[in-house]
Amino acid sequence: MAFYTNNHEAGLLERVRISSDGNVGIANATPVTPFDVSGVFKITDDGAMRMQTGATLITQIKPLAANVGFLMNHQGAGDLMVLQTGGDNTVRINTSGGFTIPQLGDAGGGTVMVDASGVLYVAP
Repeated sequence: MAFYTNNHEAGLLERVRISSDGNVGIANATPVTPFDVSGVFKITDDGAMRMQTGATLITQIKPLAANVGFLMNHQGAGDLMVLQTGGDNTVRINTSGGFTIPQLGDAGGGTVMVDASGVLYVAP
């Protein structure tokens, strides 16, 4: 089953599809998970948010408790999380538990890194 909207310039555009196996796709004509969204979406419930490539779980974020924080699970290699401000990486957390602060700005522009065993490294 598919739902369409009418764009006067482009004609009918498919917006939502429910596949024969019950998967719902928004802006996705071939949903492979129960709720498959192509594009940006917002979650307003207190449940977990999962990011996948096909059926492979990449990252899951779920709340620890109301207004307390969150737990992030990451599958695969590379950085677990990269925080950016103004397009620049400000903090990187890798999958081994270490973190890096690439630029300290007013503190001299060096790099600070703490590895998974807690060893602190500082580079100019």
